[in-house]
Amino acid sequence: MTALILKNLQNDFMSLGATPIAGADEMVIKANLAIENHDIVIAIQKWYPADHKSFAANHPWRKPDQEITVEEEPIKLEIMNCVADSFGAAFHTDLNTDKINYIIKNEGQGGDAIMEEINKIVLEHKVEEIEVLGPEEETEPESTSE
Repeated sequence: MTALILKNLQNDFMSLGATPIAGADEMVIKANLAIENHDIVIAIQKWYPADHKSFAANHPWRKPDQEITVEEEPIKLEIMNCVADSFGAAFHTDLNTDKINYIIKNEGQGGDAIMEEINKIVLEHKVEEIEVLGPEEETEPESTSE
């Protein structure tokens, strides 16, 4: 049994989206081809409430990329994206969603919670091989001190 995990294939990550990721448009074509070769398809869908604490628009006088502390947690503010029930949060219209078996909505709960849901599905279906497909979000390189 094989599984395919799809990520970052929502409208807001496409070239004309709110937070584009390089290669996202082309990745939809690759995803549709890969879907045909897997038994289980899991899609991760970012699905944030409009009042999410990481959106700069929810903090007066703040802009994206500023760092603030909210509830004793440092966060980097971002532009509103993947707001629940919005066009930006929807999967790209060319993505073959009919073949997706599971959609895990990432409502900002963090990677551990998402992995826990994926692990349940993998164990339930006795998955032996997993492929992850989706454009990579750019991350800032960590600074190194010598």
